[in-house]
Amino acid sequence: MSLEKVFQDIKYSFDSLWQTKQRGNSLEIITPYGTTNNQFVSVFVTMQGSEFIITDGGWINGGVYDNVTQNEEASFLKILYHFQSSLGIKEIVSADGTTYYYLKATNSIDIPLRVFDLASFIQNIVSVSEISFESKAEKETKARFISKANEFLKSFIQADKIKLNCFLNPEKKELKFNALYYNSPTNLKLINYITGSSLSYFANSIFKANTL
Repeated sequence: MSLEKVFQDIKYSFDSLWQTKQRGNSLEIITPYGTTNNQFVSVFVTMQGSEFIITDGGWINGGVYDNVTQNEEASFLKILYHFQSSLGIKEIVSADGTTYYYLKATNSIDIPLRVFDLASFIQNIVSVSEISFESKAEKETKARFISKANEFLKSFIQADKIKLNCFLNPEKKELKFNALYYNSPTNLKLINYITGSSLSYFANSIFKANTL
């Protein structure tokens, strides 16, 4: 068999894996890219005015890929922000709290490249989100402490004066705090929790709080 025939067989196999499905005003493109938990990646293309919008459909954080949807581990977030920055991926949070990752194209000729970039982003982020960078004990300790600390703050601070687990500036993803306390219109307190299931995790928690 010639190499040309091998190439044609490969091209035919991959072409047959590309599928489309109409979903309202959007076109779902089911790609041949797979995640490490055996899920095929889909992207959605729609038009808004004169622009083409290519999104993940909210599937990354919606649990559609059966991945860990709320991964707050520092190592994972560094990877997420790296891919977002490298590929120019934007994000927006809808009214119901769903996060959508997207790219825009003003010319239809640019759509294939945007589809490729977003599909690569989804494939990598979903796969990496399956990795546990922290021990089970540390994750449980942190989750338990954060839950109790949040309830403690809410017990004496008015709901309209505190925001939990949010960015100081949405444009600077590295500046995320456990709580922002708006004592007055001109007085803002930044709160970060310190906890750890071992001395090393506790020390890292102190370092992170001090750095922020």
